[in-house]
Amino acid sequence: MQNKKYDLIIIGSGSIGTPTAYFCAKNRLKTLVIEKNKAPGRGQNRAAIGGIRATHSDYAKAMLCLRSIEIFKNWFMNTGDDINWFEGGYFYPIYKEEDKVSVLSQLKFQKSIGLNINFISKEEALEIAPDLVKDGLLGALYSPEDGSASPLKSNYSFYKNALLSGAEFNFEEEALELITKGDKVIGVKTSKDIYYSNFVILSTGKDANNFKDILNVDIPIKPDCHEAGITEPIARLFNPMIVDMRVYDDSKNIYFYQNKEGQIVFCLTPNPSIYGDGELSTSNFLLQFSKRLFDVYPILGNLRIRRIWRGFYPNTPDGNPIIELLDNNVLLLAGMCGQGFMLGPSIGELAYKIISNSTSSQDKKVISSLSLHRTFDNAEFFK
Repeated sequence: MQNKKYDLIIIGSGSIGTPTAYFCAKNRLKTLVIEKNKAPGRGQNRAAIGGIRATHSDYAKAMLCLRSIEIFKNWFMNTGDDINWFEGGYFYPIYKEEDKVSVLSQLKFQKSIGLNINFISKEEALEIAPDLVKDGLLGALYSPEDGSASPLKSNYSFYKNALLSGAEFNFEEEALELITKGDKVIGVKTSKDIYYSNFVILSTGKDANNFKDILNVDIPIKPDCHEAGITEPIARLFNPMIVDMRVYDDSKNIYFYQNKEGQIVFCLTPNPSIYGDGELSTSNFLLQFSKRLFDVYPILGNLRIRRIWRGFYPNTPDGNPIIELLDNNVLLLAGMCGQGFMLGPSIGELAYKIISNSTSSQDKKVISSLSLHRTFDNAEFFK
């Protein structure tokens, strides 16, 4: 049993669990990761398109993403691993007066918390994205320090560096039960063995609700389906992630960017939301996206598409994640709302601080804001 006792056990090796393992192992905690899939990042991490932004209307999420950007930005310098970080910015072209009013209403708060973000004129917008549809363009919301990276390369690098720091990963092994002693969780029973620990971290993405009965808590997340695609590589046409916020009858927005390798990666938010657990791509996604693309960036219309795929956004009622250390020593990291990739590094670092009791006053403010027990009535504007 001595060989199977850990400081912490992490259930899930995706966008949150793998960075958490890295930060905990790096700080000399004996760390075990249990993952039901054959490798890290085989759940929804591989469905992420790679955008990383601090452009949020919620203080806690913005602070977490500012820290994530710092980690991604310096990752190559600190580890020697190229994760395709590209500081292209985020860019919201505005064509409707009501959308302009909405984004301007958030701008003062965003600037007050340190975000480098501005509303720029039509002329300035066309300098950044020259092939935008010009008719009706009112300007754009632009945050130049946001960026993108490869979710696959990033997750593998976190995994590799966690291993080098001493973390253990058990793949093709499913967590079945939490072992308790009194009112505390002291370990995990899996499909293969039993392991003991001081803390258990639950980072299972859209499957977090599988543990709500075991934990005897309500975890208010509801995954909805999104589809994405990627094109052949081309010469660079633009730098930022372009987000068209206009709501159509069948879609709430589209967003796309050109990655470091020159490929256009794109996604659409369906309207109404589609719920369920089907992972097959639909027949109408490309028709929906193409129709919208010609309304904002038609020059991309003749690109050849390499592949499309479908993933899930485990949404909370307010569009913000849940970070909660339960009384039984289980740390719940859930409800990333499709932004687990951009939140992963900072939440992983914060998870280490929580279980090592080394949080700062700002950390405590973030944790309090993202509590499982909050009211969930302060909805994130930039979901």
